[in-house]
Amino acid sequence: MEPDDRRMYRHMIEDAASGLPSGSELRLAVLRLGGWTENGWWEAVICRPQDVDALMRGDTVDGTHLTFEQRQDLIAWLSAIGAVPADPLPPEGEALAGFTCPVSLT
Repeated sequence: MEPDDRRMYRHMIEDAASGLPSGSELRLAVLRLGGWTENGWWEAVICRPQDVDALMRGDTVDGTHLTFEQRQDLIAWLSAIGAVPADPLPPEGEALAGFTCPVSLT
């Protein structure tokens, strides 16, 4: 990932975190978007905790978004932007659908 891309993602995450009550953590949420392949397309979003339910209903929320096809792409993206999920990512593709957990920035 290019340094400018990393800064852009970090800036979007910091914007999403602005106004959070003290002690609140951002959330990582993963949604299945569909697709013809076995794995299909997925979207990972780092957003405010109060926005997760709306996101899962299909609403647009503030935060940073990544569309990906392989779990490894998600892991590489999180690492590149310095985002650390509090819980391990599910090992199977379908188990990612609806996965949410707190995420911190390093």
